[in-house]
Amino acid sequence: MQFQAKPAIALELIRQVLADGVSPAPVLGDEVYGASSELRWELRRLGLEYFLNAGGDLLAWTKPVKTRLAKKYLGSSRRRACG
Repeated sequence: MQFQAKPAIALELIRQVLADGVSPAPVLGDEVYGASSELRWELRRLGLEYFLNAGGDLLAWTKPVKTRLAKKYLGSSRRRACG
């Protein structure tokens, strides 16, 4: 028997009940489960709705965030311009 964290055990059980034909239902969990990005990612991948306590130190957005590519470091051309 090998040690597994609670979120890993939960995922194993969820996969097992889905494979056994149990109808999907929302997954509920406390902060131990909400803090696990692997668990949240896998629940999304499985198409399951979930309500997990994420704790006070997890940051999230309510709408998609616009991102932009960072400007690449200019290297030697930057040094020439400065000096």
